[in-house]
Amino acid sequence: MAYKRNYRRRKNRQSGRTIPGIFIFLVLMSVGMAFKNQSSQLLRNFQSFKPANNLIYNTNNLQLSQPIIPGNNHQVRQGNYQNIDRLARSINYQGNSLSELATILSKYAKTEAEKARIIYVWITHNITYDVASFLRGNYGDASPYVVLKNRFAVCSGYANLYQALAEKMGLKSAVVIGYAKGFGYLVGNASDANHAWNTVRINNAWYLIDATWGAGVVNNNQFQRQFNPHYFATPPAQLIYSHFPEQTQWQLLPKVYRKQQFDSWPIVTSQFFRDGIKLVNHNSYNIQSSGITEVILQVPPHTQISAQLQQNNLPINSHLPLIQRVNGQATIKVSFPQAGSYDLMVFSKNKSDKNNFNHALSYRITSNAMGVSIPKTYATFEENNAYLYSPTIAKLTKNQLVNFKIEVPNALDVVIIDQSSGNWTPLAKSGNLFFGNVKVGSGKITIAGKFTEGNNYASLVEYE
Repeated sequence: MAYKRNYRRRKNRQSGRTIPGIFIFLVLMSVGMAFKNQSSQLLRNFQSFKPANNLIYNTNNLQLSQPIIPGNNHQVRQGNYQNIDRLARSINYQGNSLSELATILSKYAKTEAEKARIIYVWITHNITYDVASFLRGNYGDASPYVVLKNRFAVCSGYANLYQALAEKMGLKSAVVIGYAKGFGYLVGNASDANHAWNTVRINNAWYLIDATWGAGVVNNNQFQRQFNPHYFATPPAQLIYSHFPEQTQWQLLPKVYRKQQFDSWPIVTSQFFRDGIKLVNHNSYNIQSSGITEVILQVPPHTQISAQLQQNNLPINSHLPLIQRVNGQATIKVSFPQAGSYDLMVFSKNKSDKNNFNHALSYRITSNAMGVSIPKTYATFEENNAYLYSPTIAKLTKNQLVNFKIEVPNALDVVIIDQSSGNWTPLAKSGNLFFGNVKVGSGKITIAGKFTEGNNYASLVEYE
């Protein structure tokens, strides 16, 4: 089951100082990543079963007369399931008979893919994660009959119920035992598996399904149902980042990975894959730094990203990452206030999505030194695909000429605002590039851009 931690970028605009006839709107992006009742996903699953006695029919018992063929049918993974999903959600079955429920589900699902899907959707919408049992460490009876009767389960109960219904509906299926990077998972702990999910055969090929992770998240120790279709027939190359089966053949990959490799990878969530993000320069969770680190990601044009530095699960708003995008890549530059261990949290969303940014990726960075502070950027900086060439340090030398160079597509004008003197200095323009030498005073310096006719400017970058 997944813990949920959400962040939201502030939508309200902070108005800056007013100059006669001219207004500057401060639209803070970096600092604007605010907590909102923990609503952006940080998926972390529970250690939630004892494999020896909780799983009814797992892959250790699975007798196969044919080779294991990994499923790669796009229609199975991302087919048009709107009607099946609607029917599954509409089935208000209150009984406790596995056979009766299987018969009802079978009325609406004819193909093997539809059967596998309707079971997944019905379970994720009707079985509640048993947070209380998990917290007590007493997981109770995970048999499918008891799970169906009580409508509560930890991961072993979800997997057992899926397996039982699949069998009764004529599908070949089994429970997969393994490790999942969830809450409480310790890297390098090779002694006990901590999770269970399913494998199911559809049209003679095998697919991976996790109804537990598909059911919802846990927020403040309360289960919050939140259907996630990603964990139905998840591509093996994606699921391997978070799920490692004890029997390696159930990775369903041409190359078999070791658990040591699994432990070394960054934490990635379904949001990472949903938004089409790819790793470029750091493929390991643990990063060593000497004060400043750059993480480079491949990010599609339709995806927005944001980042936050944390220590001991608390945000460090004094050192905000600088995100710059060019040629389909996003560079996240982060500086550290002192030597120590930190978490770099990356969030993403589709640009057309009005909802919050969701957790996509995490790194653990250990720095042996304090880094040079990085300038703060505002929402307008990212929204207009701006790129800062110089200066890229937050503290400017006072009362000195400073070379400013910034690319701002769509900007009509870019100015340097000295907040101590109130002076506005326009930069020269060449295409989308704005540049110039400006003498700075003793106060904060803001780079602001004008994007429409009139006298409204929006903040892009701020220096100390």
